[in-house]
Amino acid sequence: MKKALELDFGSIAGFQQKFSQSASALNVPGFTWLVFHDKALRIITTFGSGSPLKLQNCHPILCLDLFEHAYVSDHGDKNKYIANFWSCINWKFVEAKFLNALVSDREYKLRLESLVGKQSHAFEQFLDSQSNN
Repeated sequence: MKKALELDFGSIAGFQQKFSQSASALNVPGFTWLVFHDKALRIITTFGSGSPLKLQNCHPILCLDLFEHAYVSDHGDKNKYIANFWSCINWKFVEAKFLNALVSDREYKLRLESLVGKQSHAFEQFLDSQSNN
């Protein structure tokens, strides 16, 4: 997951900054998403009850709810809520969602492996468990 974020956003800090900026810029109820779409990780926003599942071959990986009910009572301010979001993420779950998305895109997987310099053992175990089901 770390290598994928670095590949598509330059760094993890770069990803967090772009995600936070996108979330902060949303001035209506909606969501900011990290998705795997068109052979890359992308940040998208949806309005109201919109969903990235409407896009073909789009796999949601991480979501930030930007409806006022999500942050007003605990944080008051949307920007405090967004800043706190990073300490609440279950990265193991996010990585599992990402690995699930990669099952359909071996080309991207190979690009990541070339960056790491070795085959991803965890990914191969995941594929094996999927094929046994």
